[in-house]
Amino acid sequence: MNGHYSHPLAVLLSASLFISISLHAADMVNSTESNFPTRDFISLDIPGLKVGLASDAEDYSGLQLGLLVHADNPCGMQFGLFVAAAEAFQGWQHGTFFAFAGTPCCNMSKLSLGGSLDTVCAHGLQTSIICGAVDRLIGVQSSLVGTTAWEVRGAQLSILKVEAKTMAGIQMSLWTYANDLSGVQLGIFNETGALHGLQLGVWNRAHGGSGLQLGLVNGFDHDKGVRWMPLVNARF
Repeated sequence: MNGHYSHPLAVLLSASLFISISLHAADMVNSTESNFPTRDFISLDIPGLKVGLASDAEDYSGLQLGLLVHADNPCGMQFGLFVAAAEAFQGWQHGTFFAFAGTPCCNMSKLSLGGSLDTVCAHGLQTSIICGAVDRLIGVQSSLVGTTAWEVRGAQLSILKVEAKTMAGIQMSLWTYANDLSGVQLGIFNETGALHGLQLGVWNRAHGGSGLQLGLVNGFDHDKGVRWMPLVNARF
């Protein structure tokens, strides 16, 4: 089973290149934990509210605001005007450009987020404009450009692309990908390593599993190769 693939269509290659450039910039920002502030810079800290140009905390409950915000385990709302990062969060994490949960956070092209699935788990909503990345999320992950995750139980939403290693729920984007999908993929181009549910789009491809495909072109791997069918394809 291939964990990484390239579509032959130029529009998707262009989208992938754009996302890769964006995520490379994200990696530069978040390649190590030391890239985030190790102390507050021009900050206000009162019970339930933490505000600063650079805001850093360990376990924090309440509202955290700043240009760059980082906390180990925030509970409440974490809002970064540029970047928001956490080991795990409970509540709402928003990074206007990048939002990360897990260390190191993001490399969509290799679908590798690092961290331990046993210890890094976010609960709630993660939003961003360019890239949202999380190790393990129970909730919703949303971004305009792209989202990537190791494991999601809930939903991934984006305009260009969403990726997950293990997905239990729904993926919605122009381009969706999951190594293991239990649920629904809704997009123009959908691909999964193992399908356990439904793919609905223009181009659907499943490398294994069982389920239903509805689209213009549908491909399901079988023992003798790939069976391509128009409109409807299924394997049970």
